[in-house]
Amino acid sequence: MKKSLVCILLVVMLVGATACGASKGLMSGTVSNYAGDSAGYSADAAKATVAEGTTVSNTEKAATYKRMLIKNGELSLETSNVDKTYADILAFAQVHKGYEFKHAKTQSGNYFVITATIKISPEGLDLLMNYAGKAATVINSKITSDDITSNYYDSKTRLETKQKSLLKYYEFLGKAKNTTELLSIQSAIDNLTADIEVLEGQIKMWDTLVSESTLDITINQKDDPLKPKPEVKWNAISFENMGTYMANGFMSVTNGIVSVLQWIVISLGTISPILVLAAIVIGIILYRRRVKRRKAEQKKDE
Repeated sequence: MKKSLVCILLVVMLVGATACGASKGLMSGTVSNYAGDSAGYSADAAKATVAEGTTVSNTEKAATYKRMLIKNGELSLETSNVDKTYADILAFAQVHKGYEFKHAKTQSGNYFVITATIKISPEGLDLLMNYAGKAATVINSKITSDDITSNYYDSKTRLETKQKSLLKYYEFLGKAKNTTELLSIQSAIDNLTADIEVLEGQIKMWDTLVSESTLDITINQKDDPLKPKPEVKWNAISFENMGTYMANGFMSVTNGIVSVLQWIVISLGTISPILVLAAIVIGIILYRRRVKRRKAEQKKDE
């Protein structure tokens, strides 16, 4: 009898424990689901933030994609006809899909200088510089290249990651349950949008610089004083003109001497009153000195 009661009690206890466990599991699942719904955007946001900071190394990108080079040139030339030389160079550039970006012509005396900027593809830059070197004398030539491969593909990776994160945040925005969550998500969206616009502008600028090279040209006019003239003319003075020049020279010298003497007389006549007064004063002074000397001599004799 006692054994039967013990068995019944054990069975009741096992059933109760099982029911409690099931109830706790159901409650736990409900609480877990609620917590997941209320804070789901936070967990996903954290994942998006981690993904946003994940980038492929610059070395791997440089090895995977083609190199991005910004290639430009500078050229200083000298020629006898600056207009024709520049026209030939520009025509050659236009044949190779180049165009004139800037042009200026200055004059100093009888000399002309043309400064210009031509835009052309990187492949056409070398062809254009070689042609210009044959069309005129090269004074200075330089080509510069800037390798932006690592920065370019790193920026593209960051742009793609931020664009994906932005789409995820828009999903979070629809799940926001209060004003605090709404403002927080909207602030993150605004920051991402600003970053995306900056990266897109940078990449667009790099694309333009890589696809189009710049050539700065300076063309100076060359003047050779020893260059033979096409026609030599007789420029010697004739004997008749030589006599005329001699007579004119003699008259010029004579006129100069007479003019000097005339101005001396004019000057003396102008200052003559002053000279007369000065002569009178000097005469008085000399007369007094003579009187004093005579008096002194008479005293000595006495």
